[in-house]
Amino acid sequence: MKRDLQAMAQKTYDVAIVGCGVYGAFAAREAALRGLSVAVIDKKDFCGATSANSLKIIHGGVRYLQQLDIARVVESAKERKNLMRIAPHLVHPLPCVMPTRGLLMRSKPAMFAGMLLNDLLTSGRNRNVDSEKTIPAGSIVSRDELMQLVPGLTDSRYDGAAVWHDALAFSTERLVISAVKAAVQAGADAANYAQAVRFLLNGKKVTGVVVKDLVSGDEVTIKSRLVVNNTGPWSNEVLSFLEEDVTMPVAGLALELNFVLKRQLLKNHAVGLAGYRNADAKERLLFFVPWHGVTMVGTYCRLHAGRVDRIQVLDHDINSFIEDINSALPSAGITRDDIAIVHAGLLPIEAGSEMWPEPEPLRHYRLIDHGRKDGIEGIFTVLGVKYTTARDVAEKTMNKVLRHLGKSGGFTSSSDTTPLPGGDITDFQRFVKEAMAASPKELGNASMTKLLYSYGTEYRAILDMGLADGGLLKTISPTSSVIGAEVVHAARNEMALNLGDVVFRRADIGSAGMPDEDTLRTCAKLMARELSWDKAKVEKEITHVKSEVIKF
Repeated sequence: MKRDLQAMAQKTYDVAIVGCGVYGAFAAREAALRGLSVAVIDKKDFCGATSANSLKIIHGGVRYLQQLDIARVVESAKERKNLMRIAPHLVHPLPCVMPTRGLLMRSKPAMFAGMLLNDLLTSGRNRNVDSEKTIPAGSIVSRDELMQLVPGLTDSRYDGAAVWHDALAFSTERLVISAVKAAVQAGADAANYAQAVRFLLNGKKVTGVVVKDLVSGDEVTIKSRLVVNNTGPWSNEVLSFLEEDVTMPVAGLALELNFVLKRQLLKNHAVGLAGYRNADAKERLLFFVPWHGVTMVGTYCRLHAGRVDRIQVLDHDINSFIEDINSALPSAGITRDDIAIVHAGLLPIEAGSEMWPEPEPLRHYRLIDHGRKDGIEGIFTVLGVKYTTARDVAEKTMNKVLRHLGKSGGFTSSSDTTPLPGGDITDFQRFVKEAMAASPKELGNASMTKLLYSYGTEYRAILDMGLADGGLLKTISPTSSVIGAEVVHAARNEMALNLGDVVFRRADIGSAGMPDEDTLRTCAKLMARELSWDKAKVEKEITHVKSEVIKF
């Protein structure tokens, strides 16, 4: 996967996709798999903004039963199954618990009915799947069983719990990077650190994008028959390049926070718990998610009133979120010292909810043809909502794109069954067992497991790189399972241009907390060798990585 904006400027594409978070990445993959010529760019790194801030849960839609949104339940369960099929190394079943109480929506009878309805609506969820990806039927358990599943609960109102399964991403960042790689393998051209600065226009028709290369400083023009604006929170800003009265899809933005805690509060089950910041506050449902030996908690939400590029997490936000967590699970006794890292991202909200105490994130994706809506041909805008449905929205978007471009037969979608790179695995447990049995003695079990879950069948290329240079089989620190070959692989083969690209988005070095100085320096030196950095560049990169982490 090589970055070459100058070569991209010599072509005319069917589709140019601006923005490469999870929705842009899957849109590029979808378009390329269906035979379109595709360019995809992002002004940051791939998965470098909103998509990097996630609880990692791949929702099957059970939450939508409360709204009786049956179509969304079915759609989400289908896409959960699809993601476990095309990325079996990255997406795995996750048992979830919701305590029951009282006589209303969270009572045992109501939750039991919900579990039954969910099982009925998703009856095909286990058809033709790897046994490791089976989603069991939901159930109701007693209070004693709840206390065993979630030690430390003290709320006497809880009389049991609903138990069901969703899925959890081992790495959402690698899921996006894999989708970009899949797009490139299918013929797309991709470039990170490539900022759209204006549109190429022919009258009332968009015919391409003028792009600033943030590495070289040059400007290039990428010509295309159609542009898809996949920039999420930046959608209005990008559309303002048109200098026309067009539909601005983002009514407002919510700042959402997730904490990664240093402590492992839960071992196997995610749990949804209600808390109150104070006696007058609205009940807030928080999810506690076990992940990589730590605990993620989310989500805190408030209105964002500033510029899209200026996310400010205030002391009030941190303190309020801590209060929410301790209200939901008092035995945790969370303090600032327990926080390893803060994930923050902006999400579009429902129109009108900016006046509410807590804004409501957009409920449904939006796909806007600005030709039909505003009389500006050649540009679509897509606003996504959930990680889970990114592939499905990409398919629907490209259905519309193909009709717009006058292409028909032979362009059917196969993205729900075509594995992502590394995902051609039919029996994941057997794959892991066989690979572990053949693991070189120089490599620890934790490092081998990390390779298998991060890269799937592509682990062999990284392992071979390490075997060819024994030093690259060593871990980057005594406490890390990441080996040096992963860092070199990211720089050489996955378009990692900066240290942060590797630390936060390629090798999961900093996903669960900021690495120490020695670890950062080891990674920087490995990248320096690959990308010909001098000492000054190494120091600059280390300083920049430290600045990427939200201070609290």
